[in-house]
Amino acid sequence: MYHRNLKGFKRGGYAGSLVFGTTGLVSVLSGEDKSTGETLVSKRAECTGALVSGEAGRTQDLVCKNAVCAGGDVVSRPSPEALPAAELCSQVQTSSKAGERAFRDGHTSAALTHLKRAYLLSCDLPCAQQQYRCVFNLAAAYLLASEPRKALQCLLRCQQFACCLSNKDDNHHPNLLFNWGNDPDLLFNLGLAYEGLGQLGDALGCYQAAVGLHGQEDPSKQADAQVKGAYCQLALGERGAAAQSFALAAEGYRQAGRGEEAAMALVEAANQMIARGRGLHYGVGGAMSLLQDCLQLCREEVKDDRLRVKLQTDVGLLLCGLGLFREAECCLMGALAMCEKEAGRGRVRQRAVLLQNLGAVLNAQGHYAAAMPFHTKATIAFRSLGQSHGEAECLGNMASACHHLGRYQAAAQLYQDALAAFTHAGPEADEGRPDCSSSPPAWMRWQRWKEVVVDRRR
Repeated sequence: MYHRNLKGFKRGGYAGSLVFGTTGLVSVLSGEDKSTGETLVSKRAECTGALVSGEAGRTQDLVCKNAVCAGGDVVSRPSPEALPAAELCSQVQTSSKAGERAFRDGHTSAALTHLKRAYLLSCDLPCAQQQYRCVFNLAAAYLLASEPRKALQCLLRCQQFACCLSNKDDNHHPNLLFNWGNDPDLLFNLGLAYEGLGQLGDALGCYQAAVGLHGQEDPSKQADAQVKGAYCQLALGERGAAAQSFALAAEGYRQAGRGEEAAMALVEAANQMIARGRGLHYGVGGAMSLLQDCLQLCREEVKDDRLRVKLQTDVGLLLCGLGLFREAECCLMGALAMCEKEAGRGRVRQRAVLLQNLGAVLNAQGHYAAAMPFHTKATIAFRSLGQSHGEAECLGNMASACHHLGRYQAAAQLYQDALAAFTHAGPEADEGRPDCSSSPPAWMRWQRWKEVVVDRRR
C-alpha cells in the first residue's frame, strides 16, 4: 500500500501583499513555507490581492458624498469641512499606510478601521481614482480578513467607479493605455470573493476573464489566475479542463522565472490527467512529459530541499499511477537520499513515508526480498511516531512480501499484527483494512491484499 498525500496549490488561494504606488493595482503571490508534508504549494498561503494606494489623480468626477458605509459596516464619518483637499489626500495616505502596517503586525481589526477611514475620507475628494483605490484596498482587506461578502460589496462598488472612470477617460484621453473598466486585478479579486462565497461558476468566469486581460504581457499574474481557475474547475468536476489550466500556468510561471511554482503546477497537471484516467486526450505520454519537465526544474531551479523532496515524492507516486515502477523507484530513492541529510521530527515522518513507498514499489516489481528492509525500517519509524495507521500499512506490505517469498507463517502473523494496528488506529484506517472474515489460514490462501493503492484523498 502506498501512502499518498499529494496536494497542490492550496485552494484557499494566495497571499496578498500590500503594495503602495501611484498607478498599479496589484495581486501578488507570496506566503509562508508549508512544505513539511501537508501541501505541495509549500510557499503559498491565502490569495487576496494587494492593497494599493496612490497620489490623487486628475479626474474631477464622481464625488461620492453619501458613501458612509464600507462593505456594509456603518462607520463614523470623519468631518472634513475645515480641511483642504491636500490635507485630505495626506490623511488618506496616512490611514492607508497605517492599515498596511496593522495587517503586517497581525492586527486585522485595526487595519480594517484604518482602511475604512481612508475610504470615507476619499469620498470627500473630487477624485474618482483615489476613491477607486481606497475601496479596492478595503475589498482586499476584507478578503484578507476572510469576509468575502463584504469584499464583494466593495468590489462591485469598484466596478461602478471603473465604469465612470473608463467613460471619462475614453472621452478625454482616447489613447489611454489603461482601461479602468478592464482591470484584471479587480476581476481576480472578484473571483476570490465569489469563491469565498461558494459561487464557483462566477469565480471561474472572473479568473478566466483576468487570464484573458493579462495576456502574454504579464505571464506571472496570468498563471496565478489560471491556477485559481483550475481549482474551481476541479471543484466543478472538470478535471480535463483543470489539467490544461495547470499546464498553461506552468508555462507562464516558467516564462516569468518562477521555477518552483512551475514545477508544482506541472505536478498538479499530471495528477489530474492520471486521476481522470488514461483516456484523457493528452494520454500517458503527455503526463510523462510533464513529470519529466518537473524533475528537470527540480534539478535546475528548485533550491529548497524540502520542496525538492516533496516534488520528487509526488512525481514518484504519479509514476506509480502510470505503472512505471522502475522510474518511480529512482525518484523515491533520490528523495530519500535528500531527506536523510536533515534531522527533525517532521523529517522522520517524511522518511517513514518514503521508506513505505519504496517498499511498496519494490513489491510491485516482484523484488520482495529487496523490499523487506524498507518495510522493516518504515514500520519502526511509524511506530516511533505513534502512527498506528502507517504502521499497519507497512505491516500489511511486509506480510504480502513474506507471502510471496513462501514465508506463510510469518505472513499470517504480520497480517494479524496489521489488523490489530488498523483497529488501534480507529475509523480512519477502515479504507486500508483487508477483508479476511471468510479466508482460510494465511499459509493456505489469504484474501488478496491490494499491493498498489495510491491514496488520492486531499
